[in-house]
Amino acid sequence: MPSSDKYVEVTSHYLLTMMRKWNSSLSQGKKPDHDLLKQLWGAVHAVLRAYCRGMNFTRDGVPKEHFPVELADFLADQVDYILQGKTPAPIKDMVRHGSPGTGPSARRTIGVAIAYIHAAKTGLIKDKHPVKTISDIYGVTDRAVRYWKTKYRNHQSDFFPGLDGAERVVRLALSVKAAGLRYQKEGRGSKGRANYPRSNKQ
Repeated sequence: MPSSDKYVEVTSHYLLTMMRKWNSSLSQGKKPDHDLLKQLWGAVHAVLRAYCRGMNFTRDGVPKEHFPVELADFLADQVDYILQGKTPAPIKDMVRHGSPGTGPSARRTIGVAIAYIHAAKTGLIKDKHPVKTISDIYGVTDRAVRYWKTKYRNHQSDFFPGLDGAERVVRLALSVKAAGLRYQKEGRGSKGRANYPRSNKQ
């Protein structure tokens, strides 16, 4: 990820590149392949996440980078189809059979866990065994948590960017308990332990 405050600008450049490829395919009468569609929606997702980052807003809630008009126009077209009772082709062609991936709600919940572990490792939170703590709160095995650390290491959001260290510790500690409760209520927790492959990374 870029190190400056230009997250929206950087991700928008990538989005425009994917949109040009998508439009080029359509103009040639070709159906965009699945890989191109996945890249397109990945770029859309990146811009949306970049815009919604806490660090993109001032304390008064004013965005530092504005929402890209090109993305707004693209999404408006997709919503237009939905309002007509039709599934837009860029969405319909993304659907695949089989087990679905982890949804955004679960990823955010896991992201809180990863943020807690990172805070403990950096000394922000006093916890010598953060993996065990998360394992107990979420109702999963230590192996599952280690797998999360590897697979979802980029999903820890900039939680509570406007708070100082002490305030962030309190908020994060409360958030991880609530997130763990949600995770177990959603039927994951202990019942899903067998779904996580073994990871060698600690």
